[in-house]
Amino acid sequence: DNDTILDLVIANSGEDSISILLGGGDETFQNQTKYRVGPQPQSVIIGDFNNDSKLDVITANHGNRSISILLGNGDGTFQKEKKYRVGPNSSYIAVGDFNNDTILDVVTTNEGENSVSILLGYGNGTFQD
Repeated sequence: DNDTILDLVIANSGEDSISILLGGGDETFQNQTKYRVGPQPQSVIIGDFNNDSKLDVITANHGNRSISILLGNGDGTFQKEKKYRVGPNSSYIAVGDFNNDTILDVVTTNEGENSVSILLGYGNGTFQD
């Protein structure tokens, strides 16, 4: 929520959701806000994927060959998820600039076939399918 106080994002695998807990600055957190994502999210990562200086969230969804991206509104809330297809049983997710174009890309590990999926970012919150 852009207040320089640490917040938490948690993958709720059994509920097909993530929880956002905004930090209070005094070692406490506000009540959680849940957002629906794909089945069995295993890991989450944050970054600014649409270059608006607001943090966004991506989950690796173990249950249906997908990742979910939720674009941040800058106030601790997020837009509805958009899904992208990846390999089976995606478990871990990382971001980096894998094609050297200064735009964040996404990689997932796919336990179902011992592979990785790389989705190249366009810099506007969308990725190459």
